[in-house]
Amino acid sequence: MLANLLVRRRLMIGLITLVFAVLAMVAVLELSVVLRHGIPVLPLLARRLPLALYLFALWSLRRAMAAIGRSAAEEEIVARRLGDVGLALFLGGLAQVFAVPILLHFLQGNQVLVFYDVAAVTLGAIGFGLLLVALLFEQALRARRELGEFV
Repeated sequence: MLANLLVRRRLMIGLITLVFAVLAMVAVLELSVVLRHGIPVLPLLARRLPLALYLFALWSLRRAMAAIGRSAAEEEIVARRLGDVGLALFLGGLAQVFAVPILLHFLQGNQVLVFYDVAAVTLGAIGFGLLLVALLFEQALRARRELGEFV
């Protein structure tokens, strides 16, 4: 059972790392093309602001997976990392809907100040929910630890 868990954990870590690497490489490639052709960089960076948050979410998820089966404090580590994932997804959704249009308004004079993106709103809502679940999980772990001291 434990061996099967560790194999699946390694597989998930590998898949998360692959997605992270592909997204990061595409972002670097895109940036290099923009720099090479003299296209303004700031609008691209503004558009890719959510990507940085989503990459942080992926890396936090990878760290949470790596903690499973590794240490006695794995529950606390996983709860903390899931909170990081939730916060990053929530902020990424907010950035896509509000920050990117506002930045592009100041950089390029775009008239739109809010961009209704169903995927970004959904990711933000899932991230907020995951953040709340992580907070509840951390509270439950603290309560269990306190109850364990009485027994």
